Amino acid sequence: MVNRVEDARALAAAFCARWGKGFKGAVSTLQAGLDAALSYLDFLSSHNRLIRSTNGLERLFEEAKRRTRVVRIFPNEASAANLSTAVALRASEDWALRRYLDMEPYRAWKELKQARNTKPQHHRLDRVLRHYRVFPQRGERQVAPSNEATVHS
Repeated sequence: MVNRVEDARALAAAFCARWGKGFKGAVSTLQAGLDAALSYLDFLSSHNRLIRSTNGLERLFEEAKRRTRVVRIFPNEASAANLSTAVALRASEDWALRRYLDMEPYRAWKELKQARNTKPQHHRLDRVLRHYRVFPQRGERQVAPSNEATVHS
């Protein structure tokens, strides 16, 4: 299995070696923020496309901006905070109802990761991981879970 974090670090090191002399500021910024930039790789690959960018946050900020433009002048700071909070709560509600990020495979993966030093409950983990195809078999593509079967612990 290829370690994506190590590959990314190797690419960053190659970038720094190539451009370090000409762009010292950019290289130092890359080196300082590399751990934060690669933190999304600590999660399941099925979650990466949703958490590797700030698109969701940007969409939330745009919605708050659109709503505040309508009001133009707020009577006080609290009223602006109330409107922004309402926008954020609405977005949170929408994400929860749409199942924006299914956390069951992540919980099973994290439980498996933590249980390496102890005896894990393999029967439950295996069912969950097989259902969500977190670790696909050889030649099998990783796909989204079907809605037909549910996993109960």
